[in-house]
Amino acid sequence: MPKLNLFDNEKVVGSFGPTAISFLSTYFPYLYLVGVGIFLLVEQDSIIGFVNYLGFLGPVVEPYLNLIIFVILIVFPAILLGLLQISLRIVVIFGFIAAAGVFLQIQGYPAVYRSSMVTVFGIVTIFLVEIHRRSHKYYVTNYRVITERNFPQYDRRETLLENIQDIAVQQGLLGRLFNFGNVIPTSGSGIGTGQDIAGVHLGMFGKVPKTPIVVGGAATGQKGVVGFRARPHNCFFGIRDPKKANDLIAKMRFERSETTKLGEIDNWLRGKR
Repeated sequence: MPKLNLFDNEKVVGSFGPTAISFLSTYFPYLYLVGVGIFLLVEQDSIIGFVNYLGFLGPVVEPYLNLIIFVILIVFPAILLGLLQISLRIVVIFGFIAAAGVFLQIQGYPAVYRSSMVTVFGIVTIFLVEIHRRSHKYYVTNYRVITERNFPQYDRRETLLENIQDIAVQQGLLGRLFNFGNVIPTSGSGIGTGQDIAGVHLGMFGKVPKTPIVVGGAATGQKGVVGFRARPHNCFFGIRDPKKANDLIAKMRFERSETTKLGEIDNWLRGKR
């Protein structure tokens, strides 16, 4: 892990990291996979017994029943999570797992192999997510605020206290209950902010009677609103007691402000007289 190099006379006055509950949305898909794997392992006999309720379809479905249930439990939640998180990452990962399960079925492996694969994959991925969470470190010094991420890749953001223009504190419902949230320092370069864009598209086309001519038109419009953006690698994400961290940054900013420094110089000069 890269060492935090400090300037002369610089000292760390606060260090923070994301809480586990702030990464709940990242853990959840893989906790779900572990649950699915355990369910398929434990309820294997019940799934086979379900064939008795299918009537004449039983003999046709029985050889593929485990695979059908497996695919349903993997594919449909993946689509739902992808829509909720507006991300293809979960869809791709779950799709790969479903494809691996089909491959094992084609190769003639017992259903227990699929269940074990899903369980092990979920456990390993949860472990990797935990390493990823712990790799985020946030520091406040008497000169700067620093955010670092060390896994899977390394990146770092530094902002001098005098360059911070605003500080946002965000706490959702869980954050209010368990006292964690985001502290987002923003600078003049726009770091810490993003834009939400909403658009409307309208169109109308029609064919001129008794001719091959099609006429019409379309109109589009969109509106963007700049807001704060909280991502684990570019703000103090999901830290415990975010208001305390906000107050600490505000205090350091005040001590670094020109007004404060001029006052210190004035007091020093008065003392020399």
